[in-house]
Amino acid sequence: MINVSMLIADFPGQEEIADELIFSLAKGNREALKIIYEKSINALYAYVLSLTKNKYDTEDVLQETYVSIAENAASYHGGNKAMAWIFRIARNFTLMHFRKEKNKDSIHEVEEAVDAKYSFSFVENADHRMLLESAMEILEEEERQILFLHAVAGWKNREIAEYLGKNLNTVLSKYQRSIKKLQEHLGKDE
Repeated sequence: MINVSMLIADFPGQEEIADELIFSLAKGNREALKIIYEKSINALYAYVLSLTKNKYDTEDVLQETYVSIAENAASYHGGNKAMAWIFRIARNFTLMHFRKEKNKDSIHEVEEAVDAKYSFSFVENADHRMLLESAMEILEEEERQILFLHAVAGWKNREIAEYLGKNLNTVLSKYQRSIKKLQEHLGKDE
């Protein structure tokens, strides 16, 4: 049986983004945006994909997110919460995307179902890629968010609880439930 807890513990966490990078971007340093992108793209991609469940929608949301980061860097107030600020922007664009999509024809839903394969091509480790793909298929939305924020973004459970507006115990139990579901699912494949 695959030990999901060990896989997640080995998952490369996201690098911290210093407030100074955002402040530098606000002053017009475009190199800062490149660094912010490189440090955040993998975790942000996994998080947005956990919400949209579609790689094309995810790419659209991420494009809007990074444009917004560049345009709104001057409104960032600091406090060593740069990743939380970036994730909040991405979440807002994801919600706006859902509102727009809600009004489209069912043809769009059929097209999405045909191309429902998730793209985790940025994940080099095959075990990690399999874990993420399994998570997309069997976990509930909130469980995916908690798992991805913890495993991919490297957030602590306390930070996830604060970001999602949930009780810490709820986050801990949903995280443990996610791990158990993945272990059971991946154990069946052997």
